Amino acid sequence: FNQHELAFTFHLGDFIDRDFKSFADLKPITAKLKSRLYHILGNHDFDVAEELKEKVPAELDLTDTYYGIRQAGFRFLLLDTTEVSTYRYPTKDARTAQAQEELKKLSATGKSYAQSWNSRAGDAQLTWLAGQLEEATTAGESVLVFGHHPVLPEEVHCSWNRLALHELLSRFPCCKAYLNGHRHSGGYKAKEGLHYLTLHGMLDTRDNAFSCARLFPSRLEIRGFGRQPSR
Repeated sequence: FNQHELAFTFHLGDFIDRDFKSFADLKPITAKLKSRLYHILGNHDFDVAEELKEKVPAELDLTDTYYGIRQAGFRFLLLDTTEVSTYRYPTKDARTAQAQEELKKLSATGKSYAQSWNSRAGDAQLTWLAGQLEEATTAGESVLVFGHHPVLPEEVHCSWNRLALHELLSRFPCCKAYLNGHRHSGGYKAKEGLHYLTLHGMLDTRDNAFSCARLFPSRLEIRGFGRQPSR
């Protein structure tokens, strides 16, 4: 990334694979970035000892687990799609039990993404997202939304509330794209004027995979490296 002139860098979740001590191994590496690094939470980030789960956001410098950035006529909205999950909180936490019950009901519908490694943004977060999109519309800004879990195409890695997310995003013409991680082999689908892009992971491949994006008033250009295609 330091070989490119970047305004900032986004990491779309799963900074670590497992073990809280992995943060101490990786943070000195990313501290060498010349551009500011913004994190999104992923399911593997919470694959740590139960008593350490609540400390994970602070390790990634997240005082708020979902937030927005505004720059040069664009608004970047970074979501927390791990908010309602079976893995984020200790086993005996009431939120874990509620998520387990929700997953059970979703599984009964036969949805392929009713998986324990998936999760969703909470209702209050969706209200915040709608407010941000309304503000961006008034300000004449173009919006890019980022999350860890895919929304489209529908497959086993998608967010539990992928339908609600698409319905919300597609209501606002200012919203141009949703970009995410989680599915290591990538993916893409366009629907109702929105681009849904799953960026390739760095693992399961000999080559590194990352992207540099350039934004213009009328388009988004992505230059891919490794197995990540350019678009």
